[in-house]
Amino acid sequence: MAISLGVAILAAGQARRFGSNKLLCQLPGGQTLIARTVQQCMPLSPIPLLIVSGAYHDDLVSQPFSHEVMLTYNAQWQDGMSSSIHRAVEHFEQDDSVSHLLIMLADLPLITTASMVALHYAAAGSPDAVIASGWEGNATAPAIFPRHYWPQLKALSGDKGAGKLIRDILASEPEKCQVVRHPQAAYDLDTPDTLPKLAD
Repeated sequence: MAISLGVAILAAGQARRFGSNKLLCQLPGGQTLIARTVQQCMPLSPIPLLIVSGAYHDDLVSQPFSHEVMLTYNAQWQDGMSSSIHRAVEHFEQDDSVSHLLIMLADLPLITTASMVALHYAAAGSPDAVIASGWEGNATAPAIFPRHYWPQLKALSGDKGAGKLIRDILASEPEKCQVVRHPQAAYDLDTPDTLPKLAD
């Protein structure tokens, strides 16, 4: 079954552990973290990609994103990741053609288009199920949620992200969540000293 995928990159946090705006830190090769994340996500859907900004909104506004990227400000970013998920859902709810939502985190530098295509393929094969990234026994974002799960995403609160809903579904209705092996999702860029590891 063909699905219509909306892609939301959550990029609202303050990155306290990093100590500065990690979205604009340069990766090996010269790209910024946010530019690379956008580049890897763009091929997944013809629908304009959404970046949910927050603490560093002004910095992101000045970035040379293409016309196929939309930037929306989450004024409640200090309330935690759930507020950015709410903003993403509200954005794509306005387009009735969007059947599924991919929740992507901005600080996962090892994720590639190819690694996320596996999630897309799984969603097309099981369009009523949540598709989660599996690594080291975890089930997390990046994850794809069919539209009928969006109200539950909007019910998340505080710093509870998509992983909270995934865990709840796996605990209560495991047949409704498919976990796809995605080891690239294990590595997030939390501190500056993790940057050199990317060059290895």
